[in-house]
Amino acid sequence: MNKEQSNKKQWLPLWISLSMIAGMIIGFSMRDQFPSTPFFSFEKKSIIGEIETLIKRKYVDDVDLKKINDSAIQTMLSILDPHSIHIPASDLESVNDDIHGQFVGVGVEFTTIQDTTNIIGLIPNGSAEKVGLQIGDKIIEADGKSLVGLNEDSIRSKIKGTENSYVTLTINRMGDIKKFKIRRTRISISSIDAGYMIGKDIGYIKISQFTTETYREFMETLTGLKKQGMVKLILDLRGNTGGVLNEAVEIADEFLSGDKLITYTEGKHEPKKEYRCKREGQFENGELVLLSNEESASASEILLGAMQDWDRAEIIGHRSFGKGLVQEQYDLSDKSALRLTVARYYTPVGRCIQRSYANGKEAYYEDQKKVTNTNSKVFLSSKGKKLYDGGGIEPDQSIHRDTTLDQVYEKLYEKDLNVSNLAYFIFTSMKKESPNSGFQKLPSDWQNKLPDSVTAMIASFKPNEVQAIAQQMEASLTLFEKGTEAYQKSLNLYDPVVKSALLRLSAKP
Repeated sequence: MNKEQSNKKQWLPLWISLSMIAGMIIGFSMRDQFPSTPFFSFEKKSIIGEIETLIKRKYVDDVDLKKINDSAIQTMLSILDPHSIHIPASDLESVNDDIHGQFVGVGVEFTTIQDTTNIIGLIPNGSAEKVGLQIGDKIIEADGKSLVGLNEDSIRSKIKGTENSYVTLTINRMGDIKKFKIRRTRISISSIDAGYMIGKDIGYIKISQFTTETYREFMETLTGLKKQGMVKLILDLRGNTGGVLNEAVEIADEFLSGDKLITYTEGKHEPKKEYRCKREGQFENGELVLLSNEESASASEILLGAMQDWDRAEIIGHRSFGKGLVQEQYDLSDKSALRLTVARYYTPVGRCIQRSYANGKEAYYEDQKKVTNTNSKVFLSSKGKKLYDGGGIEPDQSIHRDTTLDQVYEKLYEKDLNVSNLAYFIFTSMKKESPNSGFQKLPSDWQNKLPDSVTAMIASFKPNEVQAIAQQMEASLTLFEKGTEAYQKSLNLYDPVVKSALLRLSAKP
């Protein structure tokens, strides 16, 4: 290598660097002539990000960018399915608590009547019950701040708080003003509303939702009923809108033998995943009836579908909701979360019972009582029974829907009332008359214990409507006095779906 070549090699890195700098300068000067074509960027923004930046830097007025972002998110999700949702950071703790069947609070259930917060329920062993609060108490203040005239969300936010903190509630108890300092604790809510012997050898269990504790709670209840001589079971899934898929799968495993398929999920980006029986169940052979209605959804329908496909149980009631989509929850950087549909679930024979949402979310929920299956494809159960997809789970025995209560509720709603309110009026009236006596049954003069305006309205109802109100109020009074299971027992006395299930099981040896 001669001296001239050596000098060129020495200066080569510098020439390369100068060439790159010159190129960048030329490029950036050209960028201004072509503003829609960015020349160089380490991270390309989305169109939404670009618009947000322009609004932030150029818009004529001050704007709430969070509100704009929230609106953009809702618009994006509205194009998808009804079950893909954004959960704001302020709501995330409450949503996650629902999944786990617990919450932080003092353990009171309340309703607002004539701008006053009335306690209508106490969580067993909750802080409020322990310090002596009673159903019928009126909450006037929380930490010295009046609750009069506030909506229920605002009232709830003032009573709830962080775990182990305290709140002082000012209570009006029949004219006597009392103050209670109550510690907020983590309270568990059982997903089993009732579990009792409804017949000589027939058990009844009602599951309100599927939380991470449902399978454990179910097994405890099932074991207790078997010890009482249960050999047949009514499992009530009405009103159960779903929850944790695995909990429904675990319960299905208790009813099915071998390694039978319970459900499977599959999506564009999610490979097929099968859920099968993996152990000997505790109720594989006993007679089984499942109850469903239009509010039985998601995880409930997984259980219903598996029982129907394998001909393991009789399903009685009304068609289920028709939700065959699986959501995954993802945490976002602003502490909110996205619950996104990632797959569909299928019954053992391959049915996806998701109903159409082509007409939008509003129509999707409004039409749930009108839905019918598509009948586009016929499936066969293990014993050859014809089954269909696309419109929920059709029961094996449909019970005619009595619309009497719907009409009653509508008339009461027009007056800003409900059956629970009416029962509460009667309950507090009875407590004033006999503070130390427990509720036995609805008094014959119950209408006279209501406000005059309500009594006049009920007087205009048809006899069958008045009877329906009386039955519902008697159940509500039982709830105030004895709790959820007693309430369900009272409802079941008049329930045509439960009566049909009992008749079906009683007819079988």
